[in-house]
Amino acid sequence: MGALHAVKGLEDPPNFSVVPDTQWRAIEHSVDRGIAYMLGQQHRNGSYGIGELEKPAVTSLVCMAMISRGHLPSDAKGASDESKAIIQSLDYVLSCQRGDGLLGYSPQTLSSHNYTAFNFSKFMNYNHAICGLFLTEVYGMTDPKRAARIEVAVDRALSFTRREQKRRIAPEVEARDRGGWRYIGEPDFNIDNFYSDLSVTSWVIMFLRSAENAGFDVPHQWAKQGLAYVLRCYNPSSGTFGYAPGHPHMATRGLLGAGALCLFLTGHKDVEMEQRTAMRIKDHPFDRYNYQTNKREHYHYSAYYISQAAMQIGGSTWEHFYPPFADTFLHHQNPDGSWAAESKRPDLGQVYPTALSILALTPPYQLLPIYQR
Repeated sequence: MGALHAVKGLEDPPNFSVVPDTQWRAIEHSVDRGIAYMLGQQHRNGSYGIGELEKPAVTSLVCMAMISRGHLPSDAKGASDESKAIIQSLDYVLSCQRGDGLLGYSPQTLSSHNYTAFNFSKFMNYNHAICGLFLTEVYGMTDPKRAARIEVAVDRALSFTRREQKRRIAPEVEARDRGGWRYIGEPDFNIDNFYSDLSVTSWVIMFLRSAENAGFDVPHQWAKQGLAYVLRCYNPSSGTFGYAPGHPHMATRGLLGAGALCLFLTGHKDVEMEQRTAMRIKDHPFDRYNYQTNKREHYHYSAYYISQAAMQIGGSTWEHFYPPFADTFLHHQNPDGSWAAESKRPDLGQVYPTALSILALTPPYQLLPIYQR
């Protein structure tokens, strides 16, 4: 145990007084409206989302958004609608685990919805890591019976995670790609010949950190190899993190936040990287709603990661980022409580960006364990 050690930001802790009471109240009201919208979108089996392939991950994000506002899972008599919805979704996510430990798989998904093997391969490790993160975040909040089911599921999921990582440290894998994670399946499923990418790897590192926080055994070697991959994604000349090593043109705000967050979650102290990340966060605000700084960027996804990174850095970085960012999101919330579909992935609908928007607004609450500074 003790393999992963979160590191505090090098700036002072966030000064919450820079957010006026009127804005805090508006944020809370906005988050509550977003949660109310999502509650109305739950499917009968407990899932959320549109595409069958993405539902496990979207469902997990919705539940973490509710937990980040203080809603706890419960199906006891008198429990709130939010608490009951989390329980129903938790049971759904647990039901999606495959025999080999992969989370986010329904036996009917591939055959019943005509997904190609490549699309299935592409999304499953996202599902796996995000579902694993949800299960480990909620683990200590559930009744003993469900906690026991989660424990079995997470142990199997961690074993699958390590097997996927070991595939990427084999001698035939290029040195640049070793230690990270990407799509499942054979290497020829990987576009651009990447065996790993920072987008998937960052979710996995969050899962590993959360799992260790919850008391699961996460050997030091896993995190060390994952961090080494993240560091290879960093471009010293621009101060950005790319999608993969040697591809600085594939940098986005989301990857910047993801890379920085991985440093904090694994306890890697690097003043230069943190200072340059802080500078780029200040120079690239989220004041243009649903705007992509380049064609690769996902706006709400980027806001989710940058908000967490700014919170971890703290000090002037958080104070410069959070109040105007929150105003932008408050002003662009739809009357029904949702936020607009992701400009790069409109096919995922509005539940997905609504969950990410809430998760981006709630790091100051410090209620979701992975957020804690």
